[in-house]
Formats: sequence, C-alpha cells, structure tokens
Amino acid sequence: MEINDEDISEQPSKTRRKKEMHALQAMGARLTGFSEAQLNKLTLPDSLRNAIREYNRLPNSHGARRRQMQFIGRLMRDFQLEEIEQEIERILHPPQSSSHDRKLLEEACHQVLTGGDDGIIELIGKHGQLDRQILRRLFLDYQKAEREGSEAGPDRIREKLAGYLKGRLNQGAVR
Repeated sequence: MEINDEDISEQPSKTRRKKEMHALQAMGARLTGFSEAQLNKLTLPDSLRNAIREYNRLPNSHGARRRQMQFIGRLMRDFQLEEIEQEIERILHPPQSSSHDRKLLEEACHQVLTGGDDGIIELIGKHGQLDRQILRRLFLDYQKAEREGSEAGPDRIREKLAGYLKGRLNQGAVR
C-alpha cells in the first residue's frame, strides 16, 4: 500500500481536529449561558436548541453535563463557527443608538419635565404609543422630588422617564 504525500498534507492532524472540537465546545458553552429569548434570536437548528435546553436541565452529576457538552460540540461541527460568533456578538453587543436618537430622547424628557400637561399632550400627539398616565405620574414625581430638595430624587425620576421613553419611542420607530 502506497501512501501519497499529498493525501497526508490534506488531512488535518489529530491535534488540529481536537483544537477545533474544543473551540466548538467552548462556543457551545457560551450558548448554554444564553436565555431562551437570546437563543431564539440565533439561527440555530432545533436539534442544537434542544441539546442546549437539555444541557441546562441536566444536573452536574456523573459527567452528564460534560457528555452533553461534547454532544453539543458534535452537533456544531456542521455549522460555520464564524457566522455563529458574529450572531452572538450582535446579541451581546447591540449597536449603540445614534446621537440623533439620544437628542430626540433628551428633548422628549425635557418636554415632559418642563412642559407639564401641555408638553405631555403635545408629545403624545407626536407619539401615540405613549401612556399619558405614566408620563403624568413621572412628571408629578419629578416635581415632588424637586420640591423636597433631595439630590438623587430628580435624577432618578429623569432616568425612569428616559427608560420609559426610550422603550416606547423605539417601538414606535419599528412599527
């Protein structure tokens, strides 16, 4: 039996294959830490999703999780590691909002906190998905915190308002 040098050089060495398997298992370990919602954002086949769910369900006794992690690594052999890594990075580090979005958010907060009921009504006219009662409650809480003279109170209310507006204004932009 003749061994051709070209055949040998085309096959990856056992060490290289093991490194690739360990990399896939490490990627699988990252995936097991994701929530169900984050997993649903990834384009993974059902078999891999089920294997990850099973891993999270298993107790860490008698090597059950280790074997399941090896199975996850085996399932991941068929996928492009780079594509999955890009999707994971997209989920873990979503693009930051633009300075234009921040400016609109600051203007909306300022309008609610300084304009009172008139500012709230005007803002709701522009963005119908906002709740007047929530905005009014935050406005009244802000005024109360300012009257009491607490240092952290108004800032905390402003942050709550900004969080509420950010979530609602982003929803309105998507629709």
